[in-house]
Amino acid sequence: DMGRYRVLLPVLPKLARDLTHALEPNRIQAWDLCGHFLVSSFGPAFAREYHSSVFSEFLDRFHDRSASVRHRCVMIAQCVLLRHMRENNNAIGLGDGLGQQLSGGGSHDLAASCFLSLNERVMDPSDRVRASAVCALGRVLALNPSALSATQFDSFQGRLRDSKVNVRVACAESLA
Repeated sequence: DMGRYRVLLPVLPKLARDLTHALEPNRIQAWDLCGHFLVSSFGPAFAREYHSSVFSEFLDRFHDRSASVRHRCVMIAQCVLLRHMRENNNAIGLGDGLGQQLSGGGSHDLAASCFLSLNERVMDPSDRVRASAVCALGRVLALNPSALSATQFDSFQGRLRDSKVNVRVACAESLA
């Protein structure tokens, strides 16, 4: 599987530039390509090998100025986490996110980074992104109710009092 992505090595510098491009469509296309890498079976190896350049730019997109890009980030993070959990018997468990380890070997850094970034998006300024993050964390919680620490769960549950109805509904459905 690793040999497949080696074909794309020459385009990685351009991909890193496109992740920070001024035009939103360019960032979204680069994001989607990175997302396909990360969700694939060689995603953890890709993230580990290119952490200093492409993967770190990829993680920075969770703080993109565009809500559309942040929304896509949430979708990819959810896919990465669910894949990690499927491969590791629903093990995830970062606690406070302060050094506790995910079980699961190679996908640890990738899943841990996505989990923490996804958790931050629960407090995103965009209601669409908050609702997506709540749904994604709800799916993770459905598979492993102990995935969130008490502090993280309080933040998640706090979305029941969100100012936007769609976020409150998403949170209530996730907790049901």
